[in-house]
Amino acid sequence: MNANTRLFAIAAIFLVTAAAGPRPSEDYFAAPPVLVLDRDAIFARYAGAEKAQLTRELEPLVNAEARRYGAIVLAKSALLRFPASAEMTADIERALDKTHTPRNSSPLGDPAVNTVASRPLVLDRAAAIKFVPQTKSQNIDAKVDALLDGAMSKGGATLILNRSAVVVGEPIFDITEDVYDRLTGRNTKIAFPQGAPVRILEIDRDALLADSKVGKSIGVQVNYLVNQAEADFLPRKMDLNKQADEVKAKASSLSPQEYQAEADAYNAALKSFQSDVELRQKAIEDAVLRARRQIETELSAILDRLMQRHGAQLILANDTILYAPANLDITGETVGELDRIMPDIKLDVGTANSKGP
Repeated sequence: MNANTRLFAIAAIFLVTAAAGPRPSEDYFAAPPVLVLDRDAIFARYAGAEKAQLTRELEPLVNAEARRYGAIVLAKSALLRFPASAEMTADIERALDKTHTPRNSSPLGDPAVNTVASRPLVLDRAAAIKFVPQTKSQNIDAKVDALLDGAMSKGGATLILNRSAVVVGEPIFDITEDVYDRLTGRNTKIAFPQGAPVRILEIDRDALLADSKVGKSIGVQVNYLVNQAEADFLPRKMDLNKQADEVKAKASSLSPQEYQAEADAYNAALKSFQSDVELRQKAIEDAVLRARRQIETELSAILDRLMQRHGAQLILANDTILYAPANLDITGETVGELDRIMPDIKLDVGTANSKGP
């Protein structure tokens, strides 16, 4: 029973945040301006280059530009709206053109990069349009685009973030419900939230599971439970294999009716076996989900302290932030605080775990 990958994926769902350390200075709370980089466009421009090597070359170039402007760099894929002047892709491509042959020689334009203040709003575009009635004459995408432009203008925002890029964010920045209401003609007088200077933090979600004590504990327990299940079900699996071989060997000596009876008996035993395996797997999955809920409950208070202590309102996944000053990465703090508060958790699979042979 190969369930490790699936179960670890479930265990990785929980995202955690924490805060620790002395009260920082006021400068610590400054919201750095933002630049934007389109990595996909760069990879497409230099399609002949090895992607891993190109990524390694990108890092110092992006970091140097970010430090030059005192900015953080967001992946273009994390954004739904931003000023074109904030995109630094052409400048990076201009530098890479010196050592790489571009796939096409499209003009890059004059250097004109300007940072944009970190005043974001957040939108789950898919959720906003999911239940909107659509007609042939109604262009939903165009209406959403117009609403986003209006939200930025009326709310004083400079960025609209894709909700999938946000690990933690205060609800005041989320305009998903507002956009839905506008699209369906409800609450048409509602005002979009005001975009305010926001300090963005980053967190490495993979490291939370890999490095925290509770994450490692869950991994160890899942491995044990999966291995235990395999051992418990092995005798039945061997018996089924033997039964299948016997039915096959007797096929030529049995009447059609007798052979069908033997085959039906085997299929019934196989179905019962598969059902029990699925029940055990579900018990393990449910145990991981229960553990996750316990962890999330404990972390709600930690999250509040973190946001206040760091003067932040948004935490983004680190794969959407291509460069940021080191003090914006709260992964280490998070792991340390989680280790202190919840170093371990017991996976309880209940009585279903005993259902084996």
